[in-house]
Amino acid sequence: MDNQTVIWILWGVAALGMGILWMLGEELSKRLGISGLRRGALMAGIGLGIVALSFKAFALELLNRHLEEPTAIPLPTVEGPMKRVGRDGAHKWQPLPRQAPAPEDNPTTMAKVTLGRALFHDRNLSSTGEVACSDCHQLETGGDDGRALSLGVGGAQGGRNAPTVWNSAFFSRLFWDGRAASLEQQAAGPLMHPAEMGNSSLESLAHKLQAEGGYGEAFAAAFPQSAEITPLHITRALAAFQRTLITPDTPYDRYARGDRSALTAQQQRGLQQFHSLGCRNCHRDPLFSAAAKVQPFGNYRPFPVHKQHSVVSRYGLMEDQGRQGRWRVPSLRNVALTAPYFHNGSVAELKEAVRVMGLVQLNRTLTEAQIEDLTAFLHGLDHDT
Repeated sequence: MDNQTVIWILWGVAALGMGILWMLGEELSKRLGISGLRRGALMAGIGLGIVALSFKAFALELLNRHLEEPTAIPLPTVEGPMKRVGRDGAHKWQPLPRQAPAPEDNPTTMAKVTLGRALFHDRNLSSTGEVACSDCHQLETGGDDGRALSLGVGGAQGGRNAPTVWNSAFFSRLFWDGRAASLEQQAAGPLMHPAEMGNSSLESLAHKLQAEGGYGEAFAAAFPQSAEITPLHITRALAAFQRTLITPDTPYDRYARGDRSALTAQQQRGLQQFHSLGCRNCHRDPLFSAAAKVQPFGNYRPFPVHKQHSVVSRYGLMEDQGRQGRWRVPSLRNVALTAPYFHNGSVAELKEAVRVMGLVQLNRTLTEAQIEDLTAFLHGLDHDT
């Protein structure tokens, strides 16, 4: 039973209890012959019980609003779900699956993937014909555009750093603030955002593509039950293509599958530091994000946690509060290829990003050796470009 249901039940119990207890108090007063101050004391006691019950309901409502996800979760012990221990002494590391999951209402087919790929690279999907999905998510590199903030139609600047599109199929929540629950929902966002692709509606985009022609056969092949170009078909095709953008064969994945030579000695030291320092609490393998469909561990975390460090103001980490200071945990796959870093793109170098994370999340000043080893390990999460 979720919190909201519990809250309604408690409020109902409180209201019902108020009526019952009031009648009970009246009856007891009559039978016991209580009046005056003694009757007032009895009713006050009953009232305190009602207030206590109401307070519980109020407290649960606050929890429901502010604690949708755990904000600090300890790494599982060896008795937990990651019981197996590898030769490196850490909990067994998980490789990324070689195929991304697809929803029942949008199974992946070659026809959908082919259509989605064409749409992904088509600037005509923007209102002005200037911007394609692939302009902000360049597949030949890390899946982003290398800018702090992306540029949309008419040169408009976006509000947040463009995340990589690689491996997005494994996320349980999409966007920095986690506002989309599926790739289909996510695909609609940039198409209509005024600072991105600028369409007034998905319906107007569908009418535009239908009128201009060129996609009729592709949509008919992808959606044979209804060849019409619709908003639903557009987003489903884009989502189907994105589910093929996965990187299951990085040096790390080969290491996790048993090839101990896939990571260098320095990268293996970094892997051990990643585990022992607690980085894995939030950036959990195999996606290296807790907000994953595989090995999920809670979608959101507070950032920054330790706000007293000067880097917080230096890099403007609190100018955008996300979800009241909490963010969907980003993946670290391809992180060495996707500079600049953080939601505002304020940190240009990976080593500096590692140092900042040590301060604001762990409240630790990492040594240069730790930073070097951790950075080397993160390079092991990159795919070949």
